[in-house]
Amino acid sequence: MSKSNQKITISLPQLSDEIQVDIRSTPLDLYNRIKERLPWEPAAATVDGQLLHLTARLFLDAELRFLPMQSREAGRVYRRSLVAMLSLAVRSLFPRGTLKVQHGFGKGLFCTVELDRDLRESDVQALQDEMRRITAADLPFQRVDVPLAEALDRFQDQGSVTKHALLLNSIRESVPLCRLDGRWELWTGPFYPSTAWIRDFHLRHYPPGFIMRYPYWMNPYVMPSQRDQPKLFQVFQEYERWGEILGLDTVGELSRKIIEGRSTDVINLSEALHERRIAEISAQVARRFPQTRVVLISGPSASGKTTFTRRLSTQIRVTGLSTRSISLDDYFLDRQHTPRDENGDYDFEALEAIDVALFNQHLLQLLKGEEVNIPRFDFKKGKRADTGRPMRLGSHDVILIEGIHGLNDSLTQSVPSGAKFKIYCSALTNLNMDLENSMSTSDTRLLRRLVRDYLFRGYSAEETLDRWESVNRGAFKYIFPFQEQADVMFNSALVYEHAVLSTYVLPVLMTVQRGTNAYLEARRLIHLLSYFLPIPSERVPHTSLLREFIGGSSFYN
Repeated sequence: MSKSNQKITISLPQLSDEIQVDIRSTPLDLYNRIKERLPWEPAAATVDGQLLHLTARLFLDAELRFLPMQSREAGRVYRRSLVAMLSLAVRSLFPRGTLKVQHGFGKGLFCTVELDRDLRESDVQALQDEMRRITAADLPFQRVDVPLAEALDRFQDQGSVTKHALLLNSIRESVPLCRLDGRWELWTGPFYPSTAWIRDFHLRHYPPGFIMRYPYWMNPYVMPSQRDQPKLFQVFQEYERWGEILGLDTVGELSRKIIEGRSTDVINLSEALHERRIAEISAQVARRFPQTRVVLISGPSASGKTTFTRRLSTQIRVTGLSTRSISLDDYFLDRQHTPRDENGDYDFEALEAIDVALFNQHLLQLLKGEEVNIPRFDFKKGKRADTGRPMRLGSHDVILIEGIHGLNDSLTQSVPSGAKFKIYCSALTNLNMDLENSMSTSDTRLLRRLVRDYLFRGYSAEETLDRWESVNRGAFKYIFPFQEQADVMFNSALVYEHAVLSTYVLPVLMTVQRGTNAYLEARRLIHLLSYFLPIPSERVPHTSLLREFIGGSSFYN
């Protein structure tokens, strides 16, 4: 039998079936045979637990599962393919322009095109029209594996300076690339089979750049509405200016500074920028005193809120004020009164899990100068302890309260708005892999949490990865909708932190076994971190916010 006539057996657990196909068939070929039986379109496939694009060739008997559009990884496939199309459109319309995909913004991406003039609304419309043309042309996304030296040459010839810099210090023998109509991109994961698969997107002029919206993976067939977030946008722009001060905004530039022995300079400058921003926030608190006495700090998991709060306390004290702390955890309702989620589990993140009435009563009494007995919650017994902690505010005291509901006025509904100062803290990463591949802010927090959970909480990488989706759902429900209600925002991201975290998290991620739910995510993060040269943790100052996750902080006993 000739090789072309050989058959292989593909097991399809999603259909409880096995199908014989020709060797060198693709998952897309297989999907076209069974799509009437599959109630959704796939974005990619896993073959024996390995993530593959739909046009990959199959050579051996294997188990194949299709990845539905309604999955986070499918969202990455959509975004990756869309950005490649945008890059091709920019090169076609503005051959001398430089595209930068800066960061996520709402349910889209904020991008800029550097020209010899300001980007106009007509330019953005022309880009959208060109992308529509590319979609209609049904151009294939082709994977090509080439030797490292050849990949470097291709990116150099193409003028992709930051992609060249990203690979320059790689130890890989070969590099997977994506070719789209003669333009080369890094293959950082599956693309769609062709541009015709990209059905919906919209570009909106948003000076100095534009916002590219596309369907969110949770509802992949509906274009999400765009909600302006000027405060959040300003924080990202501030981080962009920090990148200019540091002289880097891509991983390749960070690697170059590490090789040149300048990582300590990067660390010191990054930490100084943090300290300056915290000092500015403390000065704002001091200017609003004595009218403002309650400072509320909120942000998603692994934002570094605890260390930020302690550093803020130090800076507030420098202004001549003093601080008192209240933990929202001590105002939990007794376990039997805790609400449950849709799965019947206790929902400790719900606002209804807190004794809001007592919390407001105590705050009002404190603001009047009265003494209150701050409760103490016994987590082992699941109820409030019999003894509490007496507290009365001094004439120069400010109350610091850290908790996920801090930005929600329903938490402090009885407290006058002028008495409150609300701070949103999150790791809003603006370091790019290269100019066209931005890094997820969620990934930064996940890496932090992976390290902290493993070092200090006894959780494996698999356990942390399995919980992460639930953690994110809580943030989308209880934190993100209230971001713009903050008086100020603090970006806790550090431009060098991935280079430090990688030394901790890579060995932990390697323990995740194929076949587990967390395997694909672990492999994705390993691939992401493989581009970073390491920085020894000994160089991180003991006052750094990063120490909250790797240990050794001077703010903890």
